Amino acid sequence: MDLAEEISNAANRYFNKGNSKNPEICTLTEKMKFSKFLESLRPDIRTQVKILGLSSFEEAVKQACNAEIAFNDTAAASSNVFTPAEVNILLANHFESSKNIEELNRKIENLT
Repeated sequence: MDLAEEISNAANRYFNKGNSKNPEICTLTEKMKFSKFLESLRPDIRTQVKILGLSSFEEAVKQACNAEIAFNDTAAASSNVFTPAEVNILLANHFESSKNIEELNRKIENLT
């Protein structure tokens, strides 16, 4: 069972919960599922799904998952921002490594 089916079944169970005598009355239409699903998305993901102009519930679920993955990857990449103190430490370490490499190169030259 894929994610779209799981969401669809969960939505049907939720809406049919109080209507156990005649559950067919409350079966959600594709359009209703699509609409409710869009309403429940984060605003940034909802916008991405709407931009694509999708009309099927299954496609909306797939694209919402893709958008969430992309946004999470972007957020993870943007968390690699260094403070000035961290930059100074990195530069100092790089400088120290460069000095060590230069010293090793001099020793190698002296051996030859």
